[in-house]
Amino acid sequence: MMKHETVVLIVGAGPAGLATSACLNLLSIPNLILERDDCYASLWQKKAYDCLSLHLAKNFCELPHMPFPASAPTFVPKYMFVQYLHKYVTRFNVDPLYNRNVESAWYDRVTKRWVVKAQNGVSGFVEEYVGEFLVVATGENSEGYIPSVNGLDSFTGSIIHSSEYENGKKFGYKNVLVVGAGNSGMEIAYDLFNWGAQTSIVVRSPVHVLPKELVQLGMYLLKYFSFSFVDKIVLMFSKLLYGDLCKYGIQRPTRGPFYLKRETGRSAVIDVGTVSRIKTGDIEVMKSIEEIKGDQIKFSNGQEKRFDAIVFATGFKTNVRKWFKHDGGLFNEKGMPHLKSPNHWKGVDGLYCAGFSSAGLFGISNDAKNIANDISQIVKKNLHSSFSGSELERSHNFLIHGISGRFCHRNSPPFNSNELSTSSSPNLQKKISILSPEQAFSNSKIATQRLNAIQQGLTIYYEKLRIIKVDYLILSPANQPISSIEHFKKERDYWKQVLLRIIVVMNSLAKHNLAFCGSNEKLYKKGNGNFLGVIEMLEKFEPVIKEHVRWITSEGLHVHYLGHLIQNELIFFLAEEIKKELIKKIKEAKYCSVILDYTPESSHKEQMTIIVRYLKLSYNFVTIEESFLGFLNVDDTSEKGLFDITLEVLKSLGLQIDDMCGQDYDNGANMKGKHQGVQKIFLDINPRALYTPCDFHSLNLTLCDMANNCVKGKNFFGFIQRIYTIFANSTKRWEILKDNVKA
Repeated sequence: MMKHETVVLIVGAGPAGLATSACLNLLSIPNLILERDDCYASLWQKKAYDCLSLHLAKNFCELPHMPFPASAPTFVPKYMFVQYLHKYVTRFNVDPLYNRNVESAWYDRVTKRWVVKAQNGVSGFVEEYVGEFLVVATGENSEGYIPSVNGLDSFTGSIIHSSEYENGKKFGYKNVLVVGAGNSGMEIAYDLFNWGAQTSIVVRSPVHVLPKELVQLGMYLLKYFSFSFVDKIVLMFSKLLYGDLCKYGIQRPTRGPFYLKRETGRSAVIDVGTVSRIKTGDIEVMKSIEEIKGDQIKFSNGQEKRFDAIVFATGFKTNVRKWFKHDGGLFNEKGMPHLKSPNHWKGVDGLYCAGFSSAGLFGISNDAKNIANDISQIVKKNLHSSFSGSELERSHNFLIHGISGRFCHRNSPPFNSNELSTSSSPNLQKKISILSPEQAFSNSKIATQRLNAIQQGLTIYYEKLRIIKVDYLILSPANQPISSIEHFKKERDYWKQVLLRIIVVMNSLAKHNLAFCGSNEKLYKKGNGNFLGVIEMLEKFEPVIKEHVRWITSEGLHVHYLGHLIQNELIFFLAEEIKKELIKKIKEAKYCSVILDYTPESSHKEQMTIIVRYLKLSYNFVTIEESFLGFLNVDDTSEKGLFDITLEVLKSLGLQIDDMCGQDYDNGANMKGKHQGVQKIFLDINPRALYTPCDFHSLNLTLCDMANNCVKGKNFFGFIQRIYTIFANSTKRWEILKDNVKA
């Protein structure tokens, strides 16, 4: 079982997990996110319907430390929020581990660490993660909830949850029932109507329906007035806008919308146009379902109606209790916090939760900042309890330079090797081997044994996490917080996986002699060639390539290793490695023959091929192998020019002329010449390099000479050529030839 250690473990890469990780990264506290899906914010990227927009104004939906751009609309649509998350993850170096399905989590009271076991969805292995703190960031919306309905199994139409609903395209002109009158239910009902569906919606409980602008006004007024006063103002305007909705089947609660939000977590429904369609009768309000038989649904008021599909917009539930095995007093039996917001986020033994405040993205932002600050305070407290205040304060005046790893004053630039103090203690330098291969201090007064103990104490506190910043200024080689080194390692491993797959694709294409490039180099564009075509195919089911392509298409990633330049570079590297293996085999055989041939190619340059024939020795048999070692550009085709380039190549490959026992060329005069040909020059150096002319070239020359000097032979080949031309110019005649001439 693989084991990974860090300081903070975060379960869930939704907005809550991303925000918590970002806040921790800003404090340089190492953390690790475990996500069961193959992307972050999967609820938004995969399970949100197309017409979704944020239900609150953008200033109430920002994640910590990154506001929405000024150009964004007040109520941000889904696609724009996903883009916002992409930029957020990039800016704060948030790097979740995907396809990690958490199976269990508990607190080990012996080691005082949290232990989380997760199954790797790609490899199938169970991995163990250990951390001092655990943040449950799966939130309230982990799994779609469908209530138990009498006869639901007998329904003959389609049944889906709102998380599976994309748009109403496939429901056009069908009778569709939406169950649930929350925000999702109202928006889906309106979307279905716009797609031509005959839409009905079940409204079981009293609900506040408000326009977005009125909700925004209420949020603003809450800064200055009480909940009861704001509720009165909002309800007064709502009645003026909508009138009495009771006659349309929508009852209002007895308490105001903001009071209910604070006390129960229930949000008011944001009207996107559904109310006007309910008033006109385009969307019919139904009572609660009593029974389902086939495609007939009976409601509590006795009404019956036939439906083709049911969309359950009945919300989500948390899955915490399925894997959380620890009774830390934070969660109740339903997997929700015992305490109400704003005191819900902290448990005991380093346990926290984010995204359970029933306050949406606004609550997530507060949770993330509270959790990160609290963890930072605990870390500082533990450090202060280990060292005296003056020593810790003194150490804050120094930084460790990431390149050299040495201490220097915070207000002075990192020193170089020429500035090292000659009074530094060699013994002290030897003890601080953890910092750098170059062991030195700029000031021997600062470089005391106690300062070394502080650094070692930090190292012990974080065990194998040897480099960490807790109110220290520690820089990486790129002058970034040293916590990004952990991110760098993850990035390195990620790019290794990407390059491995790219190389496998290139190897496969080269093996089958397929062209790489097309008429363009853009993914999902027509004519982009075999290489990008295979990448597009892998993206559909291979997690690493899928993530890579997502980054390219969504963020315009420029460093993607899919262009023709990197293809040529990788092909060159692969060719060099293959050539090394071939040369190794040739040297093991010792003796070999060299085969050369050259011809003009399409770019009007002379190219010569070099092939080496040798014996492959095995335990019980010997085989003759021929290995192609490359193309050579030839500028001088004279005997001397061809010999010089061949000799140069053999030397560069580490092959000795003395080990040549054969030469094989065509019958060109510059190659076979008895007095000045290439074969003669080699024989003069190594008499054992026997020259053997190409048999096929010899036969070709013989036939050509015979045809030119023998009239009967010339006529014979002429007749053959004419017969071929007659039959080849007609498909019917060609079929006659095939039927009568069996080859």
